[in-house]
Amino acid sequence: MKNKPKNTLQDRAEKNLKKQENTTVPLKKSELLKLIHEMQEKQLELEKQNGRLEQARAEGEAAYRQYTDLYDFAPVGYCTLKRNGNILEVNLAGATLLGMEREKLIGSQLEEFVSAESHSAFKDFFEKLLSGTGKETCELTFKKSEPDLLWVRIEATCFEGGQESRAVMLSTSERKRAESELRVSVTKYKTLFDSFPLGITVSDAAGNILETNPAAVKLLGVPQEEHIQRDIDSLEWQIVRADGTP
Repeated sequence: MKNKPKNTLQDRAEKNLKKQENTTVPLKKSELLKLIHEMQEKQLELEKQNGRLEQARAEGEAAYRQYTDLYDFAPVGYCTLKRNGNILEVNLAGATLLGMEREKLIGSQLEEFVSAESHSAFKDFFEKLLSGTGKETCELTFKKSEPDLLWVRIEATCFEGGQESRAVMLSTSERKRAESELRVSVTKYKTLFDSFPLGITVSDAAGNILETNPAAVKLLGVPQEEHIQRDIDSLEWQIVRADGTP
């Protein structure tokens, strides 16, 4: 018994290929040269595009490195927060303010570092931040290892439809300390000025009287309100010598 001729998919494909080979028209030399020239032009264009892509990639990497340097080594603290208050990103200055390594800060709640005295202020600040579209600011204290609390000013703005916020943190402890020392100095000066037994009158460079102590008011017999309305060289002062002569 004779075998039936095969009519598989492979057989049909081989027959079609043979037909194409038989019907292929040889290219003329001029046509072949033209085709080669077109392929060379395509290759040059692809090489130019690749060069532009490489340049764009290099510029992008350089810009990213510059941004990273500016972000990481900025003199103020930067951090990105999720809507729930978790820290997504923080720079070196921010990690220093919070007193912890950057890797350990990621995923932590910023509120964890706020002192008990400032919890209420931070909650109000964060709620306003999430409910608004503008910039919110607050000044509060962070817990640190040293005895004194760290005063920090925070300015933050929401992004990504309120899902993220970016905050700038700046230590104001030195300013707070300077203000406190100034208040102490002013109090000491005022106490000494008011209790000094000799009359003292203070004027500016133009001769306008700025203040006078109680001893001067008693000595000159002029009320303090009237005293500071005069000039130091005013003719209203009746200056006499010790012997009573003008």
